[in-house]
Amino acid sequence: MLPDRDKPVMAMRNSPSAKEISRFTDRYFVKTRSAVGRFGDKQVTYAIFMRRPVCFAPRLMMDWLADVAAERDVEFEFETRFEEGDWVGAGEPLLYISGSFHALVDLENW
Repeated sequence: MLPDRDKPVMAMRNSPSAKEISRFTDRYFVKTRSAVGRFGDKQVTYAIFMRRPVCFAPRLMMDWLADVAAERDVEFEFETRFEEGDWVGAGEPLLYISGSFHALVDLENW
């Protein structure tokens, strides 16, 4: 039997703590976040794509990012280009994520 899509699959916290994010993030992104925090933030938009064709399934990622945004007291905007389960060709933008560069930059390699 398949799980109900409206109910969470796991009853656990999606997002790691700020300390865990920093611990597992490439130093380049951690240092960039520090520099942006020191010299001034900007609103940015990331285009997310895959290099191979994929089945579009962004829910886990979007839930995780929403948890991180809540922890950081910011908001991220998501603009999906496809419906969940759609087949998407290589290199096509899957979705766009907009928000504070300071809040997003260290999440790039997650």
